[in-house]
Amino acid sequence: MTVPSAELVLLVQTLALVSLSVLLVYPTVAYAPNVMHTWGIGLLATTLLVFTVSSIIAQFTPYEALAEAVHAAADLTLLGALYLFAREFVRVDDDPTDGVETHAVATDDDTDGGFERAED
Repeated sequence: MTVPSAELVLLVQTLALVSLSVLLVYPTVAYAPNVMHTWGIGLLATTLLVFTVSSIIAQFTPYEALAEAVHAAADLTLLGALYLFAREFVRVDDDPTDGVETHAVATDDDTDGGFERAED
């Protein structure tokens, strides 16, 4: 059994990432009125493409700093995509105790239940 070369493995990974990006973008663009979070999906596909470019730069060029910078850009686009997906669920302005009822907590002296009442 022969071991595939590093270039072949990188080619397969690159094709998989580009294919996944296209598979994410096509239905989003074609059916945009029916798709939620179109910007988030587009930014997620962009993240995959930028990560692919970073991987190619790291593999085929001697510019490690450039590869790391492009990889950092991929990280930032992923962060942006996650924000676009989660922004509806994150509330920064609201008071976390707004609408929450608070009750006094019973101390050991006040309790007369639990295991003490188990024999009743």
